[in-house]
Amino acid sequence: MISTAIKSLVTGKPSDTFVSEDQRNATTTSAQQHQQREDLHPGSLAVVCASLPKDAREAGIRRILDKIVESEEDDVIQVAAETLIALDRLDDVSKLPPHALEPFLCEYGALNKHLSLQPTTREEAKHLQLLTRLYGDYGQEGMSSDVCVALAERHVADRLYPSLEERMGLLQMALQYGTTKDPATGAFKRDARRIEEIEGKAKVLEFQIRLENALRLKSKRMQSMAAGEGQGQGQQIDHTLVQELEQAANDLRENVKSISDLYNDIARPHRFWDICLEIIAWARPQRGSSDDQESYADASAVPRELWDCVIIDAVQDVLSRANETHTRRAIVAAACAAVAEIAPKVFTESAANNEIAFPMCHVTCRLETLASGQWGVMFNSPSVNEREQAEDDDVADCLLQSVRGNCPPVQRAYDRLLAAEHRRMHDEEIGKEMHKALHSTKLRLRMLRSALRVMHAWDAATGGGGHGFSGTGDDRNFDYSSRKSFARASIGDICLAYSRVAKELVGASQEQNVAKELAVAFERLADRFLR
Repeated sequence: MISTAIKSLVTGKPSDTFVSEDQRNATTTSAQQHQQREDLHPGSLAVVCASLPKDAREAGIRRILDKIVESEEDDVIQVAAETLIALDRLDDVSKLPPHALEPFLCEYGALNKHLSLQPTTREEAKHLQLLTRLYGDYGQEGMSSDVCVALAERHVADRLYPSLEERMGLLQMALQYGTTKDPATGAFKRDARRIEEIEGKAKVLEFQIRLENALRLKSKRMQSMAAGEGQGQGQQIDHTLVQELEQAANDLRENVKSISDLYNDIARPHRFWDICLEIIAWARPQRGSSDDQESYADASAVPRELWDCVIIDAVQDVLSRANETHTRRAIVAAACAAVAEIAPKVFTESAANNEIAFPMCHVTCRLETLASGQWGVMFNSPSVNEREQAEDDDVADCLLQSVRGNCPPVQRAYDRLLAAEHRRMHDEEIGKEMHKALHSTKLRLRMLRSALRVMHAWDAATGGGGHGFSGTGDDRNFDYSSRKSFARASIGDICLAYSRVAKELVGASQEQNVAKELAVAFERLADRFLR
């Protein structure tokens, strides 16, 4: 009777036209058929309730709920709750007494099964969402948080998938419930460990959402190119690859993945180097006392390889443009742009962590060898015009943009690369290939010019007013004011050291004038710092 009255008052129809998903798939029994016929009989409770005006029906619902609350009968309360849930009157459900509502929601939401991450139906999930509200309203925020997390990570049994955005919303709710109230004092306290865990889950889900979008965008671009839209008109595409992209995107949409699955199965195979590096930056190993040098070298090898891929793909993108004569300037500019776009997302001010996420020395050497024409694999194309050289400031400005105007990390990279051979031969980040290239006078002079650009930027950052770095984006000058005079004196000493390196190159036959000019330029800049 209660169920019939509530349904008729809510729907305005005497017949039970609204049924749940589970009921829709079930066979109607003879008893149910008989009840439906009774509900349609003139003068029946269902017909009378349905015939009332809308405002009267709403008042009738409130009156019924008040009587149900007063009754304190668990069976009656649970019947009302089930009916209201089927009708999506969830706000009304939350007004029912919790002593009867909690066991009902736990049972019909299959809480124990759910917390063990077994597949959950849509109807079960609806009951559990109400359970989180109930726990939150009555001071059990920790339980609310646990249920929200389980809902966000749930496998589904009826192929009605919650979207990734809905899962993210549940994790955000879990964070909101991540505070617990002390029943004695009423004070709230944060479970720092729990919150950190949930934030980690949310970050992984954020990567998953980005990868799904990246896969669909890549597929769309390939299909547009095949259709003759934009650059690369009428290009042949790999339809199998397009299908793989769509399947991978659908899989990400339907199933929650671990961070290792996202990296190994999606980001790396599909060449999303920026997301690969961001994953490493977020989940990078911390160098502690227990870490030996060998393990650190192994950990830093992967980002070095990824940065090589970033640069190579940028160069190949330029070389793939048909009917163009490609200059070294354009190639280097494209490589620098790619680095400057990704690096600020992974750069940290922690030197130890940054060596993993953004191997500055390696990236610097790659860009400088590319600009000097000594990364030979780049210039096998006959369309490359070697006569138009790269700009002297391209690499230095790119690196300064990459670290958001923070000069010291860039200077340290050039210091390592320009060091004497006996000093750099034990540097794990400088491999055999780089060691060989670093013997080149041409390359060393180019790096000195870049280092001079960095030192001028440092001069400006410390209040010297020299040739300031003019970058874009989130550039900022770092505060050296606390020990400004000491800092400038130290930087002046660095300039003098670079001057000595330049003088060592004066003996080079064709480049001695350039070396002399650089030595003088560093000495003049040192004077500015040492005043």
